[in-house]
Amino acid sequence: LLTVEKRDGSGPVFEIVSNGKANTLDIVYSTENKQQVVSIEKVDLATGHWKNITLFVQEDRAQLFAGCEEVNTAELDVPIQSVLTQDIPTGAQLRVGKGAVSDRFMGVLQNVRFVFGTTLEAILRNKGCQSSVTIDTMILDVLNGSSAIRTEFTGHKTKDLQMVCGFSCEDLISMFKELKGLGVVVKELSNELRQLTNENKLIKNRIGIHSGVCIHNGIVRKNRDEWTVDDCTECTCQNSATVCRKISCPLIPCANATVPDG
Repeated sequence: LLTVEKRDGSGPVFEIVSNGKANTLDIVYSTENKQQVVSIEKVDLATGHWKNITLFVQEDRAQLFAGCEEVNTAELDVPIQSVLTQDIPTGAQLRVGKGAVSDRFMGVLQNVRFVFGTTLEAILRNKGCQSSVTIDTMILDVLNGSSAIRTEFTGHKTKDLQMVCGFSCEDLISMFKELKGLGVVVKELSNELRQLTNENKLIKNRIGIHSGVCIHNGIVRKNRDEWTVDDCTECTCQNSATVCRKISCPLIPCANATVPDG
């Protein structure tokens, strides 16, 4: 299906092969001049029908999806980043639809995409799938059976952004501007609150207010102080709270009292 092969003709660095006879998807890679093959089994790709497949490789694990269904997994002996290193482009080239024998490709490829830095969940969602898997991917849409090939090299298109997260670019820009405005308001409120706190501390220091005291009718009372407001009301300072209560007033003496009937 595709190969990254050395320019000097010494062989492939990385290959993906659809093996119809063995019913496998083979991943061929080279490490220290040694070629290794890892097969994902029971893939049912070479059936003469279109198959939309998603292959992703992370570290030493390869996983294959057909449509929205997970087909199978396989493990590499080494992490993929040690195979496809940053030095590869200088000494190798990418070929899509190369074919295994005499460079004769015996199938059909359509919409081949290499996607990096995008979650598998987002890509599967764009395909109409529901998945919670998150990983970098390589997507291949494959059909074996004829000798035609159409390819398209693309990244994750920006036009799919609204499909991925439900918001357009204009919506995101508008929300970002609103958040910046809210940030300014919060900063102003924080500054005003800090200033008010400082003013309260200053007032407290000037009038000599200490913890637990009360202010009643403009008079500072210490904690647990008691005082009389009038002949019938007494107040107490309890941990900065002024508690007042009525007291029984003495009866006013009355000479020659008259008690009406009833």
